[in-house]
Amino acid sequence: MRNSEIVRKIKKSLVKEFYRLAKQPAHDPMAALSEPAALRRLWLICSDKVIALESTVTAQAPKVAAFDRIKLADGLTSILDAAKALGVSERKILIPWLLQHRWRYRRPGTNKLMAIRTK
Repeated sequence: MRNSEIVRKIKKSLVKEFYRLAKQPAHDPMAALSEPAALRRLWLICSDKVIALESTVTAQAPKVAAFDRIKLADGLTSILDAAKALGVSERKILIPWLLQHRWRYRRPGTNKLMAIRTK
């Protein structure tokens, strides 16, 4: 199967295609700007991307505002208040996240959460 007739045909066609592509002239991006149809297509693609990004920013605005409130609180936010501001469950999401990212730890022998001093 390694050098069967089928494999040799595929290799030969790949090499031919490679040489054909290599002989083609390089694409000039400035040429596209001289054609109104191409320019319009590029403008539509860019405007679609801008609209999609703006909708993403709009959708993320409440979460960003919640993070800003927590960040500006200077340590005066409890875990419960932070969970409410983020709109997440305190026990299911926030506390496991704090433990995973080493912002809090549980003291051995107790269930009490302790803050890590460097955070």
